[in-house]
Amino acid sequence: MSSVEYHYPVIGRKGTGGIFDRLPIQTLEKDHPYQFALFILSFNAIQQRSDAPQVVEEPAATFMEIASIHGRPYVEWAGDRNKDISADYSANDKKDTNPVPSRFGGYCNHGAVVFPTWHRPYVMLIEQSIGNIAEKLAQDIEANNPDENGVWIKAAKELRFPYWDWAGKDVPENGLPPVLYEEKVEIMAVGGKKQIIHNPLSYFSYVGGVPSDFSDEKDDSTGQVAYFSKWQRTYHYASSTPDPEGSHTDLLQKTFKAGANDLRRRVAQLFTFNDDENSAIAWDDFSNHTAESKRDIDFINRGSLEGVHDTVHILLVGNTLVPTLKYAYSSDELGWEWTNG
Repeated sequence: MSSVEYHYPVIGRKGTGGIFDRLPIQTLEKDHPYQFALFILSFNAIQQRSDAPQVVEEPAATFMEIASIHGRPYVEWAGDRNKDISADYSANDKKDTNPVPSRFGGYCNHGAVVFPTWHRPYVMLIEQSIGNIAEKLAQDIEANNPDENGVWIKAAKELRFPYWDWAGKDVPENGLPPVLYEEKVEIMAVGGKKQIIHNPLSYFSYVGGVPSDFSDEKDDSTGQVAYFSKWQRTYHYASSTPDPEGSHTDLLQKTFKAGANDLRRRVAQLFTFNDDENSAIAWDDFSNHTAESKRDIDFINRGSLEGVHDTVHILLVGNTLVPTLKYAYSSDELGWEWTNG
C-alpha cells in the first residue's frame, strides 16, 4: 500500500465482546493488574521506546503522530486521508516566517463550540491505538504461556483508556497519584511475577530528535525560558536551562494541590445555567473561552470548559510554559489522562 492510499480511521475499540468502562488510573493499577500491565506496555510501545515491544505497525498510531494532532509539530497527521501537506511547517515558507506565523496551528478546535466534542474522538484514537497493541501483546503472551490462556486476552479486550479525576475531593490533599509522575512503575508479568519498567506517563523522549518547529519560549513576566528547541524529552516544571536534570515533581504537586479547590469550584460553576436559557447560547458559553455571544457577565459568572482545560494544562507543565499551550500534548503525556476525565 502506498503512502498516498494509507488511511487510519478513528473507530475506537471494536470486536471486544462488550462495552467496558473507562476506569480511574488508580483503580486500573490497583484492581486490574493485567489490564494495567498491558496499558503500560502498550503505551511504551507507541512511544517507540527502544526497550519496549516493537509491535506498532500503523504509522498514524504512534504517540508522536497522535500528540502532534493537537498542536506542534505542525505537520499533517499520517492517518489523514486528505494528504494535504501545504500546511506543514517549513523554515523556508513565508507562512511560517514572514513576519509572524499565520498558519495551520494543529487540528484542535480551540475557541469554538466544537471544542469539547472534538476531544472525544481524540481520546478514542489513543484508546484505539493502545488497545490494538494490547491485544497483540496479549495474544503473544498466551501463545507462549498456555497456562495463562484466557487471562491476558480477556484483559486486553476489556482495557479502555483510564482517566484521572483532577477535580476530585482528595486532590487538594494528595495531588497527582504517583503513577502519573514516578519514572518507574511495577506491573504484572507472566507467571504472576512482578516487573519494574519505565513509566510512559512520567515523560516522553522525542523520536528522531526535537521536531524542527519547536522553538524556545520566554515568559517575560518571570524571565524563565522553556528550551523547547533543545529539550530531548518532556518535562514537568523544568528548570530554566537547556539541560535540566529532570522534572520537579515536588513543585508540580505543590502547585496542583494549591490550585485544586479553585478547579473544583470552576467545574461546579459550569453547571449553573438555568433550564429556561437559550440552549445554543448556553452551550456557546459553556463550551469554549471565545464565546460568540460575547456576554462578558457569563465569563465572570461561569467561565468555560475550555478555560478549565487551559488551567489544567498550565498546572501540569509549569509556569515557565504559560504561553505555550500549542505544545500541550506533545509536551504533556498526561494530557489524555485528564482530558478523558
